[in-house]
Amino acid sequence: MPWAVAFTRPCYENKVVPHLERQGLEFFLPRVKIVAPHRPPRIEPLFPRYFFCLVGDAWRQLLTTIGISGVIMSGDKPALLPNAVVDELKARCDAEGVFLPPPPFRFRKGMKVRIKCGALAGLSGVVQGMRGKERVSVLINVIGSSTVKANVFEGDLALLA
Repeated sequence: MPWAVAFTRPCYENKVVPHLERQGLEFFLPRVKIVAPHRPPRIEPLFPRYFFCLVGDAWRQLLTTIGISGVIMSGDKPALLPNAVVDELKARCDAEGVFLPPPPFRFRKGMKVRIKCGALAGLSGVVQGMRGKERVSVLINVIGSSTVKANVFEGDLALLA
Protein backbone atom coordinates (compact mmCIF):
# COMPACT_ATOMS: atom_id res chain seq x y z
CA MET A 1 0.00 0.00 0.00
CA PRO A 2 1.53 3.39 -0.97
CA TRP A 3 1.99 6.31 1.39
CA ALA A 4 0.07 9.60 1.47
CA VAL A 5 1.73 12.85 2.49
CA ALA A 6 -0.16 14.96 5.02
CA PHE A 7 0.71 18.35 6.41
CA THR A 8 0.06 19.87 9.80
CA ARG A 9 -0.52 23.29 11.23
CA PRO A 10 2.80 25.11 11.87
CA CYS A 11 4.79 23.45 14.68
CA TYR A 12 2.14 20.74 15.23
CA GLU A 13 4.12 17.72 14.02
CA ASN A 14 4.69 16.26 17.50
CA LYS A 15 1.19 17.19 18.69
CA VAL A 16 -0.38 15.14 15.87
CA VAL A 17 1.50 11.95 16.77
CA PRO A 18 -0.69 10.83 19.73
CA HIS A 19 -3.86 11.43 17.69
CA LEU A 20 -2.56 9.28 14.82
CA GLU A 21 -1.53 6.54 17.26
CA ARG A 22 -4.97 6.62 18.92
CA GLN A 23 -6.59 6.15 15.48
CA GLY A 24 -4.30 3.20 14.76
CA LEU A 25 -2.78 4.80 11.64
CA GLU A 26 0.71 3.85 10.56
CA PHE A 27 2.81 6.97 9.97
CA PHE A 28 6.41 8.08 9.59
CA LEU A 29 7.72 11.43 10.82
CA PRO A 30 11.45 11.59 10.03
CA ARG A 31 13.39 13.93 12.29
CA VAL A 32 16.89 15.39 12.29
CA LYS A 33 19.29 16.36 15.06
CA ILE A 34 20.19 20.06 14.93
CA VAL A 35 23.52 21.00 16.47
CA ALA A 36 24.25 24.71 16.76
CA PRO A 37 27.18 26.39 18.52
CA HIS A 38 26.49 27.49 22.11
CA ARG A 39 23.09 25.76 22.16
CA PRO A 40 22.02 22.30 23.28
CA PRO A 41 21.26 19.87 20.43
CA ARG A 42 17.59 19.54 19.53
CA ILE A 43 15.50 17.17 17.43
CA GLU A 44 13.28 18.73 14.74
CA PRO A 45 11.23 17.34 11.85
CA LEU A 46 13.27 16.65 8.72
CA PHE A 47 10.39 18.03 6.63
CA PRO A 48 8.68 20.70 8.78
CA ARG A 49 4.89 20.32 8.75
CA TYR A 50 4.96 17.14 6.61
CA PHE A 51 4.75 13.45 7.49
CA PHE A 52 3.97 10.22 5.68
CA CYS A 53 0.91 8.13 6.47
CA LEU A 54 -0.15 4.68 5.30
CA VAL A 55 -3.91 5.13 5.01
CA GLY A 56 -5.22 3.37 1.89
CA ASP A 57 -8.84 4.31 1.29
CA ALA A 58 -9.24 5.82 4.78
CA TRP A 59 -7.31 8.99 3.89
CA ARG A 60 -10.29 11.20 4.76
CA GLN A 61 -9.76 10.12 8.36
CA LEU A 62 -6.58 12.22 8.31
CA LEU A 63 -8.57 15.37 7.54
CA THR A 64 -10.51 15.01 10.81
CA THR A 65 -7.37 14.52 12.93
CA ILE A 66 -6.52 17.34 15.33
CA GLY A 67 -3.63 19.47 14.03
CA ILE A 68 -3.71 18.22 10.43
CA SER A 69 -4.30 20.89 7.80
CA GLY A 70 -4.60 18.65 4.77
CA VAL A 71 -3.31 15.93 2.50
CA ILE A 72 -1.34 16.53 -0.68
CA MET A 73 -3.79 15.71 -3.44
CA SER A 74 -3.65 14.63 -7.07
CA GLY A 75 -7.07 15.53 -8.38
CA ASP A 76 -9.72 14.15 -6.03
CA LYS A 77 -7.43 11.51 -4.47
CA PRO A 78 -4.29 11.81 -2.35
CA ALA A 79 -0.99 11.92 -4.24
CA LEU A 80 0.68 8.62 -3.43
CA LEU A 81 4.33 8.17 -2.63
CA PRO A 82 5.94 4.85 -3.61
CA ASN A 83 6.97 2.58 -0.74
CA ALA A 84 10.57 2.66 -1.98
CA VAL A 85 10.89 6.39 -1.18
CA VAL A 86 9.73 5.98 2.42
CA ASP A 87 11.76 2.76 2.82
CA GLU A 88 14.89 4.62 1.69
CA LEU A 89 14.24 7.39 4.23
CA LYS A 90 13.59 4.85 6.99
CA ALA A 91 16.83 3.05 6.13
CA ARG A 92 18.74 6.28 6.71
CA CYS A 93 17.18 6.84 10.15
CA ASP A 94 18.06 5.36 13.54
CA ALA A 95 15.61 3.39 15.73
CA GLU A 96 13.96 6.63 16.98
CA GLY A 97 13.37 7.92 13.42
CA VAL A 98 16.21 10.46 13.54
CA PHE A 99 17.80 10.96 10.10
CA LEU A 100 21.49 10.09 9.95
CA PRO A 101 23.14 12.23 7.27
CA PRO A 102 25.78 10.47 5.20
CA PRO A 103 29.35 11.29 6.12
CA PRO A 104 30.87 13.87 3.81
CA PHE A 105 32.85 12.33 0.99
CA ARG A 106 36.52 13.16 1.24
CA PHE A 107 39.09 12.68 -1.46
CA ARG A 108 42.13 10.75 -0.29
CA LYS A 109 45.70 10.74 -1.51
CA GLY A 110 46.18 8.53 -4.57
CA MET A 111 42.56 8.69 -5.85
CA LYS A 112 42.27 9.23 -9.61
CA VAL A 113 40.01 12.17 -10.49
CA ARG A 114 38.80 14.16 -13.49
CA ILE A 115 38.25 17.93 -13.33
CA LYS A 116 34.64 18.71 -14.34
CA CYS A 117 34.74 22.47 -14.87
CA GLY A 118 36.96 25.52 -14.96
CA ALA A 119 40.10 26.20 -16.97
CA LEU A 120 41.36 22.64 -16.40
CA ALA A 121 38.06 20.90 -17.28
CA GLY A 122 38.50 17.48 -18.86
CA LEU A 123 41.97 16.86 -17.46
CA SER A 124 42.58 13.96 -15.11
CA GLY A 125 45.02 13.62 -12.30
CA VAL A 126 45.84 12.08 -8.95
CA VAL A 127 44.88 13.56 -5.58
CA GLN A 128 47.94 14.66 -3.64
CA GLY A 129 46.03 15.76 -0.54
CA MET A 130 43.36 18.03 0.95
CA ARG A 131 43.99 21.72 1.44
CA GLY A 132 41.44 23.10 3.87
CA LYS A 133 37.77 22.19 3.88
CA GLU A 134 36.91 22.44 0.18
CA ARG A 135 40.17 22.46 -1.77
CA VAL A 136 41.93 19.40 -3.16
CA SER A 137 45.54 19.37 -4.32
CA VAL A 138 45.73 17.45 -7.62
CA LEU A 139 48.74 16.42 -9.70
CA ILE A 140 47.88 16.63 -13.41
CA ASN A 141 49.85 15.03 -16.23
CA VAL A 142 50.05 17.71 -18.90
CA ILE A 143 52.39 16.51 -21.64
CA GLY A 144 54.17 13.21 -21.25
CA SER A 145 56.02 13.24 -17.95
CA SER A 146 55.55 16.90 -16.91
CA THR A 147 53.09 17.38 -14.07
CA VAL A 148 51.25 20.42 -12.77
CA LYS A 149 49.98 20.81 -9.24
CA ALA A 150 46.56 22.45 -9.06
CA ASN A 151 44.30 23.30 -6.14
CA VAL A 152 40.71 22.53 -7.13
CA PHE A 153 37.36 22.79 -5.33
CA GLU A 154 35.93 19.41 -4.29
CA GLY A 155 32.72 20.08 -6.25
CA ASP A 156 34.72 20.49 -9.47
CA LEU A 157 36.11 16.93 -9.29
CA ALA A 158 34.72 13.57 -10.36
CA LEU A 159 36.10 10.29 -9.14
CA LEU A 160 37.44 8.03 -11.89
CA ALA A 161 36.76 4.31 -11.67
